[in-house]
Amino acid sequence: MKGESAEDGGLDVEIKIKKVLEGRDVKEGEFTFELWNWADTEKVTDVNGKSEVTNDANGEASFTVHVNGAGEFGYYIREKNK
Repeated sequence: MKGESAEDGGLDVEIKIKKVLEGRDVKEGEFTFELWNWADTEKVTDVNGKSEVTNDANGEASFTVHVNGAGEFGYYIREKNK
């Protein structure tokens, strides 16, 4: 994860995903991932308005979340079935 300071004093944190397959290469757009809030078990929309992303040709994708204030923030990524 990588974080950058935001204008409101919070932090924008990039959460990176990499899908790896054994025996063949990943195809661009082959997999869809969802961002979920760990505590509330609700789907989350990131700072770019995305709650789902698809992988690129290298199997990578990312979400960027904004956190503001002290505390613990938990998220999980779920692969969506097609």
